[in-house]
Amino acid sequence: MNISALPRHDIEEFLYDRRLNRYRWRSQSGAGQLASKASVFNRTRTYINEQKTELRTIGQRLIDGQINLTEFQRSAGQTLKNIHLSQAMLGRDGLENMAANDWLRVGRELQRQYYRGLDRENNRRYGLAHLSREIADGKVSDRQLLNRLSMYAESGKVSFSEAFKAANEGKWVIRRLGATDRHCAFCLAQAAEGPRKIEDVPAPGCCPQCMSRCLCSLVIVDPPRRSRNPEEIFGRRRSGGGLRVTR
Repeated sequence: MNISALPRHDIEEFLYDRRLNRYRWRSQSGAGQLASKASVFNRTRTYINEQKTELRTIGQRLIDGQINLTEFQRSAGQTLKNIHLSQAMLGRDGLENMAANDWLRVGRELQRQYYRGLDRENNRRYGLAHLSREIADGKVSDRQLLNRLSMYAESGKVSFSEAFKAANEGKWVIRRLGATDRHCAFCLAQAAEGPRKIEDVPAPGCCPQCMSRCLCSLVIVDPPRRSRNPEEIFGRRRSGGGLRVTR
């Protein structure tokens, strides 16, 4: 069971403390003790990777005839929800920091991933509902299905990035290019902008060209120092036709 998708339920490793809004260890030698944020975060990252694998497994089960299209859509939708909610919790720096707007933001993103997505490059709708329709019409090969599910699994980085932006409102960031030599024009242009307020930087994963394949990240940096003109630096001001030193 997911740590963040069902935030007030117990999970295998942890027991949720509703009074403290924290998790306690359920087992091991520290049973009953509060779990550190690092422990919860590590488990959540592991869970996200498990869910990414699960999404492809669901697709393979459909290919093998073990589930029907309705079951595929239901299971894939729940798994995608788990991924996005978990990513948002990480981006917000903890479940305890998740506010109503954060849950609404994830909900809007999930709507795009389910049926309201729009690929602006070709003005084409996308989402699990559209994928299911294409499968029913025989327009998606087995290989294409698994590849597209992999892209859906990576779409959770959008929820992480948006939550990260909300958690660091007002701070300055740079857009760091991912570890690849294949960058789209949009990402290159964004990275070249240098330090900006985080509100002015599009979230990685929202790139209109590479979309969920985007490997960029946002890195917090110190605000740029405000440039000062010589008069401010040397304490001088214009008087008459020349400069006079002020004391």
